[in-house]
Amino acid sequence: MTTTDPSQSAVALRPFNESDFASFAELLANLWHSESDRELSLLQGSEELSHHLSEATWGIVAEQSKPLGLCLVKLTSDLTLPTTAEGDANFGGALDAEVWEKRHAAFVEQAQALDGASACPDPICAAEDVLMNRTLEDDGASVGILQLLVLSPEARGLGLGRRLMQAGLSLIKAAGASRYRLSTDEGCDWHFYEHIGLTRIAEDTLMLPDDDADRAFSYFVYEGTL
Repeated sequence: MTTTDPSQSAVALRPFNESDFASFAELLANLWHSESDRELSLLQGSEELSHHLSEATWGIVAEQSKPLGLCLVKLTSDLTLPTTAEGDANFGGALDAEVWEKRHAAFVEQAQALDGASACPDPICAAEDVLMNRTLEDDGASVGILQLLVLSPEARGLGLGRRLMQAGLSLIKAAGASRYRLSTDEGCDWHFYEHIGLTRIAEDTLMLPDDDADRAFSYFVYEGTL
């Protein structure tokens, strides 16, 4: 039996579209909500993805016969893509915040009906949003945000994450930004961002319930220049 290695053939970048949602919601469920039972974890993955989509401006998908990775970019209100850039497939598809806000609210309601108020929204995601918004209030002019960057396990180590990130940064730069930011936490490979030259500009901790006692969970905002 042979398997297809994404490094052995072309991986295309294209705009995110609604038909991609189920694949990436399942990916988030598997990556970050596997401790829940299957029905709840899929709702939690759907809730988290729809939240990111409601915050983002553009979406870019890496695909090789199936979706392998996703980059969501948010432009602050003072940034606008030039008209010529909006038709470039590498810049992804414009997202309708209102549509995804409604879907997000529906997923929250379903998850809470299944497992109570603690089922979602995800407390880590909410805390990271607060920290990011705090940095934008302090110094947020002309800053682009990498709202989400996620890869399927089979696509890791092949350079697709860097390629998706560069596509997102190209969009941010075309919109007139000279800086970009992203949120991450101790559960992710935050060392990678320091390795490529980003600077940690904010951090905080969140107390999460554990088996015996609450534990501190750290999360961060990083900034890079374009």
